[in-house]
Order: sequence, then C-alpha cells, then structure tokens
Amino acid sequence: MSQSSLKNRDIFSNNASLFDVDYWREDEEDSIKFLKEGALLVGGVGAGRTIPHIDENKFIITAVDISPEMVRLCKQHFPHIDVRVMDLQVTDFPDKYFDSVYLPFHTIAYVDNLDTTLTEMCRILKPQGRLLFSIPNRWSIKAILNGTAFHGTSRLTEIRRGYTEMLSTYVLSTNDTRHLGTFFSKVEVRSRISMQKIKNPNWKDRLLQTLPFFDKSLYFFCIK
Repeated sequence: MSQSSLKNRDIFSNNASLFDVDYWREDEEDSIKFLKEGALLVGGVGAGRTIPHIDENKFIITAVDISPEMVRLCKQHFPHIDVRVMDLQVTDFPDKYFDSVYLPFHTIAYVDNLDTTLTEMCRILKPQGRLLFSIPNRWSIKAILNGTAFHGTSRLTEIRRGYTEMLSTYVLSTNDTRHLGTFFSKVEVRSRISMQKIKNPNWKDRLLQTLPFFDKSLYFFCIK
C-alpha cells in the first residue's frame, strides 16, 4: 500500500467510532435493487451499518474493510458474517467468484488507484456480475464554488465536517461512464437526489432535482 492508502486506513481506524452508527438512506435502499442475487461482496463495510439492510435470504454476504478496527467492530455486531481485513485493490478471492460487489458510501474513493480497483472487481465478478458504488461528484456545486472541481480527479477531503484529518479521495463525474465502459459492458450513473423522495424540498433540493449532475454524490451501476 502507498503512504496515502496507509494514511486513509489509519484515519478510519482511529475514528472508527464516528462510523459505528445506524442509518440508512432512501438512495441506498433504491440503489441496492440493482444487485444480483447470490454471492455478494460488501467492500469498505466499516462497522457494518449496511448489513442489516441486505436480505440474507437472497445474498451470501462476504464483507471486507482495509481497517482492522472497522473489521473488529463489524464482527462484533454481526458474528455470523464472514468479515475480513483486505485491500480491494488486491483481494485473495478466486476469479469469477461473486455475483455482485457493493461498495457503499464512497468506499472506492479512498483507494490508491481507481483503475487497479476496477480491474480487480472485474476479475472477481462472474460474467454478467454487477458492481454498484457511490463516489463524490467532481462537479458538485460545492466543488465548483470552492475551486476543487478544477484540480482533477484526486483531492483531499475532511473525514467529517469540522475535523482536521484529511483523506486522499477520488472524484468522478457523469462524463466518466465512458472510461468505466472500458472495464464493463454496461455503465449507468445516477445522482443521489434522483433516488430520494423529498417531501418538502428546499431551494437546493429543487435545483439538484433539475440539474442532478451537480449533486454531491453519484451512483455508478456497472454490469460486467
């Protein structure tokens, strides 16, 4: 692992309690309908907040995280799940092993090399297997206003608002479906807000509903 990857791992381990929380958003619920039943890898599982929302009657779940502390917490909460410390860029799974891979809440944004990770996901997916991931949007309104949108596809982001520790982070845009198409036979992208039912939208919600490509997060739906 590179220094940036080691730093990201240590930041998550040292702040594991921040992510040991129970919540589930509408966009997450909508997105997992894409997953193909069968063997499922949940990468960047953290303390396991996504696990209770995955139907174990439909999926055989294996979970990994690069942080030993996150894995410890996940095993503590879900002792019946196979949870391992592992780098998504170099897994020890056989070829064509999983029906689906799910990388929730920007997991793929914190790897060393995005293309290496995508290649590895393709290797471990069965033919017609599915990869679902979310990632920060390079051209979000906030990134445009603060200028980071113009600094390429890699940037530093704070682990949480108000915290000083910074994570090395990949960002993508809706235009990156073409690049992902070099790895997968079919790629679609949707904005976070397009998968939410907002009862009382404010001005920003209405703007993003009209211009979803400026949303802060994007979901990529990939079929091998």
